Amino acid sequence: MKYRGVAYYPEYWPEERWDEDIRLMTEARINTVRVGEFAWIAMEPAEGRYALDWLHRLFEKTGEAGIGVLLCTPTAAPPAWLTSNYPETLMVQEDGTRHTHGIRRHYCPTNRTYRNFCRAITAKLCEEFGAYENLVGWHLDNELGPERGRCYCEHCQAQYRAWLQGRYGSLEELNRRWQTRFWSVEFTDWAQVRMATGDRYPSIKLDTRRFQSDAYVDFAAEQTAVIREQCQGALITTNGMGPLFEPINYYDLYAMLDRASADQYFDIADMSADALACDAFRGYIPSAPWWMTETGSGALSNDKVPEAGQLRAWAYSALARGCEMWCFFRWRTALSGQEQELQGVLEYSGLPKRRYAAVKALFSELETVWPRFADLPPVRPKVGLVFDYTNDWAYRAARVGEKVQYKQHIEEIYRAFYDRNIPVEIAIPARELDNYSLVVIPSLPIVDPAFAGKLFEFVAKGGTVLSFPQLACRDPYNNYLPDEPPVGLRGLFGLRVAGGMYLRSYVGPDEALWHPKDKYTDQTPGVKLTLAGGETHATMRTWMEDIELDGGRALGVYTDNSFTGCPAVVEHHYGAGRTLYLGAYPNPDLLGWMVEEALLNTGITSLPTPQWVEVVPRGEYTFIMNHTPNPVRVPIQATEAVVGVYADGEASLAGYDVCVVR
Repeated sequence: MKYRGVAYYPEYWPEERWDEDIRLMTEARINTVRVGEFAWIAMEPAEGRYALDWLHRLFEKTGEAGIGVLLCTPTAAPPAWLTSNYPETLMVQEDGTRHTHGIRRHYCPTNRTYRNFCRAITAKLCEEFGAYENLVGWHLDNELGPERGRCYCEHCQAQYRAWLQGRYGSLEELNRRWQTRFWSVEFTDWAQVRMATGDRYPSIKLDTRRFQSDAYVDFAAEQTAVIREQCQGALITTNGMGPLFEPINYYDLYAMLDRASADQYFDIADMSADALACDAFRGYIPSAPWWMTETGSGALSNDKVPEAGQLRAWAYSALARGCEMWCFFRWRTALSGQEQELQGVLEYSGLPKRRYAAVKALFSELETVWPRFADLPPVRPKVGLVFDYTNDWAYRAARVGEKVQYKQHIEEIYRAFYDRNIPVEIAIPARELDNYSLVVIPSLPIVDPAFAGKLFEFVAKGGTVLSFPQLACRDPYNNYLPDEPPVGLRGLFGLRVAGGMYLRSYVGPDEALWHPKDKYTDQTPGVKLTLAGGETHATMRTWMEDIELDGGRALGVYTDNSFTGCPAVVEHHYGAGRTLYLGAYPNPDLLGWMVEEALLNTGITSLPTPQWVEVVPRGEYTFIMNHTPNPVRVPIQATEAVVGVYADGEASLAGYDVCVVR
């Protein structure tokens, strides 16, 4: 890695300790520290009175040691003088109660008073530290988003109404778009309109999510503008979360920044979802490397610590996917506070023990191999997996969202490609599709006409599209369309959806919705598939559609339940390409068959390996990571290993081992 770092909190530890910390960092080949995201009280102990000499001394000491500083704006944790003197800056929860001091991320993101203080501290930091040669870049806030819930204060309500007025122009147009005649919800005065809480109109809930995302993006944009003005040319980032963090539209957030940065603790998710997070952050700014600004040398959960080899395999997995910064959280385990059990690189004692040894070994190796990999080309997968924030929010706003589990559905599709060692990129609907051979749509109820046009063009030129159900059935305001889906795309997929049903049954003689409560069966109807590999049977879950052919050809039919004998899988040729449509949510067996069918004639090949052994090609190299404790052999064509062991056409990996071949 170009940057090998730790999150460091010099304001928390005695200054006489700094020299020892820097010595140990240097020995561990650490060349970057992330500093300042929670240090506002140390930077500005009273309103307008700055105390920054300590930070100057830190810059000087780290600079002398060859260590760069990623300097954070401290706005995730406002000081007590600010929140007590200006209580309106604190977030108001759904129930109307206002947060109190003593936590983090409890501010109102739209409050002008708070934003002014944020601009002032950001400007002061730029003035004081922008000229340091060891300034790596700027890091906005920390993990932007509703960690403490979303703010519903009156200022946010007023901002929401202003946002709606900018979007719809008039109250009449808002009522028309939201279709508010149901239950007499129709508004007659702007003052009646408030952000959605609880069981509200899906249209209102969707726009509430849109506004709340925009509020955080705009909050970040103000700080970005200050830095751009005062520190021209400096890199700016902020740390996001994965695998797919839904409260903020990261496409909008990272569009104005220079690096996409992830906080990914690998014990949060399984390795497939961890890899998805890496692929997602790589795609937010595809023209630049991405950064891992937080990951653990210990356990986020304060449970079992990962093995040293696991840290190494995780780091190489990210490196293969375009990462150039690897930053452990945190340098030393905190003695106090809410995160006192979150294990740092050093122990409570400050002594370098097992985790330090693991980090030192990893960073020493990454420093050695980085020159070989520094100029590798960007990763360019041929499979694009569509993720769209509007659709994610639309599902969350609808009562059926809990049934569909949209994000889980996307993760399951990604897992099917991950298990086959097929690189995937998160496809952003606003971008072009030309780089892909296969585009996968994991349900997209709301389809922008521009994206629909791109799909037609992509398939006409020879591309393949694999779509899952509930496609193009809602308008941009989360209302159902008065037409047969997929609206605007029927000619592409060669079908029309006459109806559908969810598969949780309360209608059997021994089943009941209320008496007795929640006695049900989750049905899993069968599908008979006639694919290139022959005839097979698989199962589905959650939802099935009543499909009528309209130019397409049935590759699969339902074998039981209400739609027995009707098409379940439809193939349609359009121009030089083809589409596949599955009218149900698949269980793993059906999903696997669909992926294999979609890969035909795309030129994309899979590479079977034991479970949790991943193979990632990048440039002239292929990275192989074994995330299991068991030794494995992976047949692969190469000339040599630049990391690890390769002989006789096989990469040999011990448990938690890595091999990179050319």
